Amino acid sequence: MEFPVVITHGDADGIISLALFLKHLGNSKVRIYFSSTFRLLPTICESIKGGNLERLYVFDLSGNERVLRLASTYDKALWIDHHNWNVERIPENVELVLDNSSPSASMLVSKYFSIESELVEFANQIDMNAEKCEEALFLRDLIASLKWKFKGKLLANKLKTVTIKLAFSGLEALEKSSQIAELLSEYKKWIEEIEKTILPKVRIFNLNGNKVALFETFESIPIYVVNNKLLEHEEAPFDLVAVIMHKPDMRRKNIGTKIELRTQTDKNIFPIAESLGGGGHLKACAATLPKFMNAEKFVEFLKENFKF
Repeated sequence: MEFPVVITHGDADGIISLALFLKHLGNSKVRIYFSSTFRLLPTICESIKGGNLERLYVFDLSGNERVLRLASTYDKALWIDHHNWNVERIPENVELVLDNSSPSASMLVSKYFSIESELVEFANQIDMNAEKCEEALFLRDLIASLKWKFKGKLLANKLKTVTIKLAFSGLEALEKSSQIAELLSEYKKWIEEIEKTILPKVRIFNLNGNKVALFETFESIPIYVVNNKLLEHEEAPFDLVAVIMHKPDMRRKNIGTKIELRTQTDKNIFPIAESLGGGGHLKACAATLPKFMNAEKFVEFLKENFKF
């Protein structure tokens, strides 16, 4: 029996989107791939190697005409997203549900498949960095802790397990897990140590009247941790918060850079990420570069290209 293929973002919104879809199906008999915008092309290629080209579903990932053409390799594809991207030509066998005014892709998935779930509100809060309830905070920290603790296929399996439990057992089953409680305890201790380093290491710039806060690291740190901590800074709020994270790229034998961008003053910062080959939302976006870009180079890039 051939199972449908699902490619979804490996964050809370992507995971909840997938959980809602599984709930719609009534089972978990799908081939699941967690991906990012930066890795979307190789992920689709990997899924094609699996052999089943009947039906593809893509959730919470922005794309372009190139990836849509690749998705059209499948007999039919449904793509649901809420990020900012524009395409002029959509293949006939690809249905694109795109609404960048939606607070989450989960809300769009919920509407498309007519599924009501409290998970949608949790996705809305997490994706907008506006967690108001304990359930949203728990889910945000759970997914962040899994990414902190595990990598590769093991991480993918952990995320699949969480998704299936959300779909068929509810958040309560995860909240009652002693293993998850232990993991969250470890993760929160690590976060407490990281938070101590943020304000002393942050660098503040004034670019064309805009206040920019830069935090550079060789660790993978959840952006919400840095952004929330910077709200305590004496010069907050910032027009642009940039978290520059460096990671060795063994395939290219160099150091790559991921730049997460946020605004605390409602500035439109999307063009910055877009010009770096990234994407996201008007006020929350990111770009992954296959090269090294430190804080100095990023500031020069902003000076030369943006007045935002």
